[in-house]
Amino acid sequence: MPNPPRDRAGAPGYPDDSRDETLLARKWVYQLSGHVVVSLEGEVFGDQLRSLLAELCAAIEKGPANTEAAALVGERLVDLGYVGEAGLRCTIDTLGKGLPSLARFQPAERFAERIILGLGSLASGFVTASLRATLAQQDHMQRTLVKAVRDARSNLERSEARFDEVARSSSSGILDIGLDERIVRHNDGVRDPGILARSAFPALPRRHHAPRLTPRLARRPRGFAEARG
Repeated sequence: MPNPPRDRAGAPGYPDDSRDETLLARKWVYQLSGHVVVSLEGEVFGDQLRSLLAELCAAIEKGPANTEAAALVGERLVDLGYVGEAGLRCTIDTLGKGLPSLARFQPAERFAERIILGLGSLASGFVTASLRATLAQQDHMQRTLVKAVRDARSNLERSEARFDEVARSSSSGILDIGLDERIVRHNDGVRDPGILARSAFPALPRRHHAPRLTPRLARRPRGFAEARG
């Protein structure tokens, strides 16, 4: 009477599943480390990839119908950090060569289709999660920019309101001079109507003139300016 079949992991000639999967996970960590930017420590990053590899192997072993579990592995890979396109290519290349050599996927011809479908589902989940993360980042950036513009306008309005309050309560003449050297606004302390019709610098005594920047700015290359007193 023939002996009953034994589990492959314990059968003669088959290496232990956990050992060869550990070796593949280490290779994946080593290859992927040169293509990703993650905030995890090396040991934690390795543990995460070993966990993902175990989940992927279980999904492949259960058959082609279990593509959602393999896609979830791709999504979790994105969650580890900035993996990017290069990281996905490295993952597919490393696992595509390593999975068929695992003991649990012998004979390799029997599991070849499952491995291909599993890696395809992983890539699909990776791309979906990457797109979702990109859209979320863009939305966050847009909200941040809108808030920054709103805060800047609010600060400017408060600053102008304080200036107007000081100007109204001051008995001294106050002029607000624009970059074109023209008077933008003034308070009631400016009693000479002739001043308001002229350029600010000719209207003021010479001792009150600031360095005239406009001619110097015009001579500088675009985007660069320097003024000396």
